[in-house]
Amino acid sequence: MAFQWALIVNKLEKPLGRIRIENPEQPGVMQDLGVSSPVLGVQVPDDGRSLKYTCTDDSGEKTKTDYVKLEAGQRHEIKW
Repeated sequence: MAFQWALIVNKLEKPLGRIRIENPEQPGVMQDLGVSSPVLGVQVPDDGRSLKYTCTDDSGEKTKTDYVKLEAGQRHEIKW
């Protein structure tokens, strides 16, 4: 049995922001990673595709959308 997970590190500072990332099991459906922890686990897609993510600051004025290709055991920092 293997766990195919990667870690996303929320480095969104000045302004603070939250991350929504595509659900690896449901393409096009976004899931909120929340702000309870700066390091969060994300399942790596079985088909190896890149996942879309969106960052938004608290006021909703600053946004960033991009894609990330995750590998099991990887640690990926997201910054402004």
